[in-house]
Amino acid sequence: MGPRSRERRAGAVQSTNDSSALSKRSLAARGYVQDPFAALLVPGAARRAPLIHRGYYIRARAVRHCVRAFLEQTGATHAARRAQILSLGAGFDSLYFRLKTAGRLARAAVWEVDFPDVARRKAERIGETPELCALTGPFQRGEPASALCFESADYCILGLDLRQLQRVDEALGSAGLDAASPTLLLAEAVLTYLETESAAALIAWAAQRFRNALFVVYEQMRPQDAFGQFMLQHFRQLNSPLHGLERFPDVEAQRRRFLQAGWTACGAMDMNEFYRCFLPAEERRRVENIEPFDEFEEWHLKCAHYFILAASRGDTLSHTLVSPCSEAFPRLNPASPSGVFPASVASSEGQVPTLKRYGHASVLLSPDVILSAGGFGEQEGRHCRVSQFHLLSRDGDSEWKGSQIGSCGTGVQWDGRLYHTMTRFSESRVLVLGGRLSPVSPALGVLQLHFSNSEDNNTQDLKVTITKAGRKDDSTLSCWRHSTTEVSYQNQEYLFVYGGRSVVEPVLSDWHFLHVETMAWVRIPVEGEVPEARHSHSACTWQGGALIAGGLGASEEPLNSVLFLRPTSCGFLWESIDIQPPITPRYSHTAHVLNGKLLLVGGVWIHSSSFPGVTVINLTTGLSSEYQIDTTYVPWPLMLHNHTSILLPEEQQLLLLGGGGNCFSFGMLSTFHCSVLQEADLCGLYQGALFLIEFHQSEAPEGNGGKKKMATLQLESVDLQSSRNNREHHTQEMGAKRLTVRRGQLFYLRLSFSRPFQSQSDHITFVAETGPKPSELLGTRARFFLTRVRPRNVWSASDFTIDSNSLHVSLFTPANAVIGHYILKIEISQGQGHSVTYRLGTFILLFNPWSPEDDVYLPSEILLQEYVMQDYGFVYKGHERFITSWPWNYGQFEEDIIDICFEILNKSLHYLKNPAKDCSQRNDVVYVCRVVSAMINSNDDNGVLQGNWSEDYSKGVSPLEWNGSVAILRQWSAGGGQPVKYGQCWVFASVMCTVMRCLGVPTRVVSNFRSAHNVDRNLTIDTYYDRNAEMLSTQKRDKIWNFHVWNECWMIRKDLPPGYNGWQVLDPTPQQTSSGLFCCGPASVKAIREGDVHLAYDTPFVYAEVNADEVIWLLRDGQAQEILAHNTSSIGKEISTKMVGSDQHQSITSSYKYPEGSPEERAVFMKASRKMLGPQRAFSPFLDLLESGGLRDEPAQLQLHLARIPEWGQDLQLLLRIRRVPDSTHPQGPIRLVVRFCAQALLHGGGTRKPLWRHTVWVNLDFGKETQWPLLLPYSNYRSKLTDEKLIRVSGIAEVEETGRSMLVLKDISLEPPHLSIEVSERAEVGKALRVHVTLTNTLMVALSSCTMVLEGSGLVNGQITKDLGTLVAGHTLQIQLDLYPTKAGPRQLQVLISSNEVKEIKGYKDIFVSAAGAP
Repeated sequence: MGPRSRERRAGAVQSTNDSSALSKRSLAARGYVQDPFAALLVPGAARRAPLIHRGYYIRARAVRHCVRAFLEQTGATHAARRAQILSLGAGFDSLYFRLKTAGRLARAAVWEVDFPDVARRKAERIGETPELCALTGPFQRGEPASALCFESADYCILGLDLRQLQRVDEALGSAGLDAASPTLLLAEAVLTYLETESAAALIAWAAQRFRNALFVVYEQMRPQDAFGQFMLQHFRQLNSPLHGLERFPDVEAQRRRFLQAGWTACGAMDMNEFYRCFLPAEERRRVENIEPFDEFEEWHLKCAHYFILAASRGDTLSHTLVSPCSEAFPRLNPASPSGVFPASVASSEGQVPTLKRYGHASVLLSPDVILSAGGFGEQEGRHCRVSQFHLLSRDGDSEWKGSQIGSCGTGVQWDGRLYHTMTRFSESRVLVLGGRLSPVSPALGVLQLHFSNSEDNNTQDLKVTITKAGRKDDSTLSCWRHSTTEVSYQNQEYLFVYGGRSVVEPVLSDWHFLHVETMAWVRIPVEGEVPEARHSHSACTWQGGALIAGGLGASEEPLNSVLFLRPTSCGFLWESIDIQPPITPRYSHTAHVLNGKLLLVGGVWIHSSSFPGVTVINLTTGLSSEYQIDTTYVPWPLMLHNHTSILLPEEQQLLLLGGGGNCFSFGMLSTFHCSVLQEADLCGLYQGALFLIEFHQSEAPEGNGGKKKMATLQLESVDLQSSRNNREHHTQEMGAKRLTVRRGQLFYLRLSFSRPFQSQSDHITFVAETGPKPSELLGTRARFFLTRVRPRNVWSASDFTIDSNSLHVSLFTPANAVIGHYILKIEISQGQGHSVTYRLGTFILLFNPWSPEDDVYLPSEILLQEYVMQDYGFVYKGHERFITSWPWNYGQFEEDIIDICFEILNKSLHYLKNPAKDCSQRNDVVYVCRVVSAMINSNDDNGVLQGNWSEDYSKGVSPLEWNGSVAILRQWSAGGGQPVKYGQCWVFASVMCTVMRCLGVPTRVVSNFRSAHNVDRNLTIDTYYDRNAEMLSTQKRDKIWNFHVWNECWMIRKDLPPGYNGWQVLDPTPQQTSSGLFCCGPASVKAIREGDVHLAYDTPFVYAEVNADEVIWLLRDGQAQEILAHNTSSIGKEISTKMVGSDQHQSITSSYKYPEGSPEERAVFMKASRKMLGPQRAFSPFLDLLESGGLRDEPAQLQLHLARIPEWGQDLQLLLRIRRVPDSTHPQGPIRLVVRFCAQALLHGGGTRKPLWRHTVWVNLDFGKETQWPLLLPYSNYRSKLTDEKLIRVSGIAEVEETGRSMLVLKDISLEPPHLSIEVSERAEVGKALRVHVTLTNTLMVALSSCTMVLEGSGLVNGQITKDLGTLVAGHTLQIQLDLYPTKAGPRQLQVLISSNEVKEIKGYKDIFVSAAGAP
């Protein structure tokens, strides 16, 4: 593009500001928004159409929503740095003045950028308007050559070209914009006017420039359908073409655009969704009643073609600003297409006078003659209400020609009404009911049209006479957008008039019966539930009654009900027809009954991003199916709303006439001044051709009217393009040998045939099957056809191109498809001949967390890399105060792991019981998670791992000796599904993490320190000590694990009320049964935090794990006689997971519960207690004691401290500190204590071994005094008595001699094993030797015998490398060198485990970045 062309386009874009500013002024003047500053900024006045008002209103509300949320989130009035709003392409917008008046800029400022001419004009306007200057305060104007046009303390206007980013960056920096401050960037209809490369550079610049920012975008999308094509054409005519829409056609593509540019989170939705989700019902009603409105189709289509997006970096969470709300606006996508109906033009050029109209009515007078009357369209070169009648007559088998005729005779003239109905009584008589002249002027009176022919019956000479029908004062019918249907009652014919809207009522629910013979309105009894009021619905005659389908309801919400007014012996009865699958809500469609099936043609819907074709409903079974309309040979666009259709049953054809509506002008006018727009002034967005849809497939006619026999189309080869598809679907790590894709995303094929593919005569049907008995009803089989345009979220094959004998085609799987191994086939047929089936190959379909339509969608690329793509990580073990990082190789992308994951599903009890049903439920992530949770353990089935907490691992492998999941999964598979021995919680959770990440579910491993196992659900764990401080074993199953490890999976919970999406707890460790199986979850983390323990699944159990109270009892003579401690905060400590992008652990305790001891935490605890214990048990004295806090005080404070860092193999030195404090029994005075100590090895499950050390001290303690007492625990006492956990609990019971009361002091000690070091050569490269050095020094006082080293690491080691190292003498150092040959590039982790008879777990790891082969 040359410089002059760029300048012209820049000028055209600038001119859109002038039109937009006038539209905003008109918007405020009509009361849609409160904006007194629009009139001050924009001179002159303009009255925009209601449709334009609505469009600007929803834009203003969306931007206001994001701005307010940003200011609230950043705490603009209290933040250390002031918040910044940078408005790009701001034009004459009044945002600054509105925020200033509302007091929202106390700690915020506004910068605006626009073309220099626009910025200077705005600055001049502000400077000459006192009311505006009073708000800005003192200001200065920039020099003519300067970018700075206006500057005050909190407001700055700059004149810059956004394509010149370096200058923009420098000017903003000079104007005081701070890169470190929280910043909101606004771009309202800006990016799309920039060339794609310039827009991409701007998005990336903003991501790099601001550390904590929110980028809000409002602009156009969906260029591929009819409305989108017209929208593109409109802006091209304005010399302001829209860029980037083909590359970023929908909200998902726009979201990916920002994430790939460096933004960490992003959410987006179309404006229909925003309108329903974020505007209260009262506000919607207010807006809908401001002024007369009747352009519903264009309003909904416009909203479907604009989106609001919020992308963020740093602390601001953008996806919560515009995240979809499935409850307020459910996505109701149609079923996968069952076929294609080809469409063609039914008239030759020049044969039919223009039919460019909408809101008209058409009727079949005879098998070869069609009458069309009324509507708004093109007539004699003008856009107006159509006053002439159009007559279409058949000319041959499939050609139609037309003529225009006028009325004659009685003086009654055609009034040019819209949205009326016409009913044929005979070939010469038609009845016209209802309609309107304008939204405030109904067309009154019932009209009859009488037709008379010349003697030779030439339709060209047909005359129309119009008469009034019924009484002159009859005002029964003053509505429009209603329906008229012929029904029968007691052998009499009636017209059933239903629904519509009027000047008084926006939507009607009443009905009327017109007796055909007498033309009198009569009353006929109608029983049954009265249907919801509606207009713009369809109505058909069937079995003497009326079928009503769809329509627009009272809240301007499309409906999907299908109703039948069934005749009875005493009148009629309303019945609802159950449709399966339910149809997508729609209106402004047409309908016909053919061979017992109801056909719904076209229409407008807002709950799906696809566009309607033909829905076929079997009226006997209620089953529905969707058919696409192939528009390959139809002039684009094909507008299928406000149209009429005529069914030709003998020919199995449907004729479509007209359709469309007023063009939404988008407020983009080329001059600053504009006259008031009337309906007749708006450009028409309607089609004028006559289209024909075939309900059977036939060969396309060749030239000269003959048919040419074509060679059979044969498939010769298939290219699944695995490498490209796997890369785009983030499965390239699994290899390129086979196709692995994620649902809800396109993938590509190339089919090579024996000859060029002919789309008009060659018919291809794709078939995808999974599971043992594929079924379309169960969702395990899909048949879909080759189409030009892709429908939304259904199986489809579209966007095809033909290259010689090759066909390139895009396949799409819906985001709710069943995951699994698929077989892909095609059926090829020509005409109505037989079909031939070819197998194309196989592919694997996974969950897709990158797709907003998928239930596992995670809107952050950084989090996706961490929780899906990262194939290594850490498990956190030990003790809350001695947290140990345990490296783990997840290895989910190792080549055979995906097959093993599905093998796990196929060996579940659910699958064995009913394989077909089990596979059909694999579209549901909740179901899949529960199956995996049960299958990781082997308590019910041949699961992956057998648990063992006995410390006798002689028949298998100690849980401490596993380095990763790959070896475990491979051993399980190779053994025919026999459980692998052995696992404990961290092994179970780590293996489940591998499986879930492999299947595409974002998953992390979580450690809960001091985790309760509360079997009896009373939210208290009882622990017992005797007077000698020995912790006693108990027969109760309740326990407190030192730590427990589970998983969190990210998902939408459609099975729960709103507000519980996000992280969900899943626990594969077999602790208790759930629905009869040893599994746990998913339990919403948000539900756990709020104590909503009634929600599925297993929420009470998980709640107790992190929130139970610990009650410690003193046992005397076998009876619990004294409460030593009631710990409300000792359970659920340091709940930890791996920090994103780091090797460190991160505490997520606050996600599970409020701060310990806070009012919120105790309130939630009592709420959960009462739900879990029930109404009777909840009111117990002990709970009342807990709630009141009425536990006893103590006369002394005791603490145990380590005198030095504990080392395994060394004596342990402790220090007892005791301080005398007042209590209710002994407020003052000395006391004498006997303190008995006991040390025991602490088991992982919370129990202890027999005492390994005892000690007693006597202490005299004066009031207010503190004393210290040293304690020594020799190495010889614990040398051979510890468990693998290397944990020691030192307990002390202090008994007050004067009263006999006791106090407890505890200290847990974690002993660290020796550390090993790992070093590698400087550079790692795929395929080249990488030298690894492992060094271990035995710092213990004893030798380490039978040492074994295991190395593991995905992309570094194929499986495992095992080496026997023999004995390492105390004090000696072992050095090992070996070479690895990396197989995968990117960040990798090498895990090394050295185990011995004395110490099972000496672990280390090394992060290694591997360069691609041959990389510089």
